Amino acid sequence: MFDPKPHMSHALAHLRFSVQLCALALGLALAANVGVWAVVHFTDARWTEETAQVETAPPPQVVGGGAVSRTGKDVVQRHATVEETRRVPSTTEVTLRDTWAISAWIGCIAALALLIVTLEGVVIGAGVNVPGIEKSVTAGTWAIIVALLCLPMQSLFPAFPTDGVFGSYHAMADASEAIKSGAENAPGQLGVLMQRFLLPITCLALAAFVAVRFSSGIEAGVLARSEGEAELMLMEEMERSRSASAKQGRAQGALAMTIQEEAAPPPAAPPRPEPLQRPITAPQQGDAPRRVI
Repeated sequence: MFDPKPHMSHALAHLRFSVQLCALALGLALAANVGVWAVVHFTDARWTEETAQVETAPPPQVVGGGAVSRTGKDVVQRHATVEETRRVPSTTEVTLRDTWAISAWIGCIAALALLIVTLEGVVIGAGVNVPGIEKSVTAGTWAIIVALLCLPMQSLFPAFPTDGVFGSYHAMADASEAIKSGAENAPGQLGVLMQRFLLPITCLALAAFVAVRFSSGIEAGVLARSEGEAELMLMEEMERSRSASAKQGRAQGALAMTIQEEAAPPPAAPPRPEPLQRPITAPQQGDAPRRVI
């Protein structure tokens, strides 16, 4: 039977808190990543229009008799000023780029830390034989998958099919602009939607699943730290015992009653009444007659 120790309980509690913290940080980074992509892909907030004065030189005009002299003295050059409107990056572009960089930095560290801490908990839980270790193993497997989907693996392995959720901001922005402008080499709309929206949402759900699964897997190895927690654990144990007893059916109850009846000692015989004794004043044969007053 598993007997939790205080030092192991503290270690597992620390790992549980670390896994939950890493999952929360990864979830926030993924949410920020999706928000930046939505602004870049569906709006033009990263651009602003700027009007500039541009001077143009029109063709030379001939004055006078209509013939142009060799010296060019009769030619008049008139420069025209034209207003040209062009798109330039706005201050929102800087904000979006910085937000993407910060969320990618936090997300990569959180995904890697979630993987390491989860596997560390699996090793410790298996070493001390914590009940429910199979849940922690499942959480460790999904933590590996989350890390592979989030980290920019294509930078390390060019043959990797995707750059990960936290890839390059410029690659994401260029793909969105190519789709909006209808360029020939633009990626497919469905592929971009899956990589930039469905994949981060899936990783967020998997991170939450890893945290919940890991916490339930090491719960038996964490000792209660207060009387309230101890009472709650006792009530849960009693409820589980009651449910198990109810599922066993009526046969076990009848068997227990039969055993109790067989083990009970036979009832004791009632005490036999003692014979009546003669009163002291009762006359006996041969006694002198007494006068009753």
